[in-house]
Amino acid sequence: MKTPTKSRRRPGAISPNSVPSVPPWFNLRSQPRGSGGNKTTEARRSRRESKDGIGKLVELLMRRSRRGGGLFFITGTDTGVGKTWLTCALLVEFRRRGISAAGFKPICCGDREDAQRLWKLSGGGLTLDMVNPIHLRHPVAPVAQKCPSWSTLLRKIRGALFEIRKRNIRIVLVEGAGGLLCPIARKHTMRDLAKALGGPMVIVARDRLGVLNHTLLTLEAAGRQGCIALVLTRFGKTKDSSQQSNAKVLRSRVSVSIHEVGIRG
Repeated sequence: MKTPTKSRRRPGAISPNSVPSVPPWFNLRSQPRGSGGNKTTEARRSRRESKDGIGKLVELLMRRSRRGGGLFFITGTDTGVGKTWLTCALLVEFRRRGISAAGFKPICCGDREDAQRLWKLSGGGLTLDMVNPIHLRHPVAPVAQKCPSWSTLLRKIRGALFEIRKRNIRIVLVEGAGGLLCPIARKHTMRDLAKALGGPMVIVARDRLGVLNHTLLTLEAAGRQGCIALVLTRFGKTKDSSQQSNAKVLRSRVSVSIHEVGIRG
């Protein structure tokens, strides 16, 4: 009688049985396009397109991770554009594919709801304080409240990131706070933190009137560190006429990969 052999998983892989269930607040739904036709069919098609956008972004990040690192900095053109939603969507898709991934929220201002969402979707037996090493009480920029010095911040953030990386987690998604030039300390911004941690950027922008200017300014601010993907988000049933042309105009002006996704809720 043969002794059953143990299956081997590649480093950074996880068991399909360990994939967490999607929490009730998480929905992947795209904005239905057009005003005519069967609304149910349009909604299904839009959800499929949104999922395809997340899938293609995951494939892009996987290709880049093979060059080394596996760390990506997710920033936005503003606060409230969907950074946490996108990070959670990517974590769900990575883990669905059997790839170990963790979210990392270096700084939270106000409540820790965003960090808790990332923590619940991250693998590796992480603690909330690993996922979010710096928690500031007030929902304003770090520089506008009592905050540790830049050197202390950086030491704590790097220490927490080290604890995450040594758990053989293949992909780490670092979610910034606010926009790229949000002030952290008197002489430092979120851009300085992104530079200190390394890894290419993914920029999230809300697909609405004004997104062209906001996005081009953020890409300019990103500078040499560079952006590998731009994600345009749409919320619920909100529409404006610029959504018909925003992605097309941006594609004509920038060389980064552009993905369109919809958010419900």
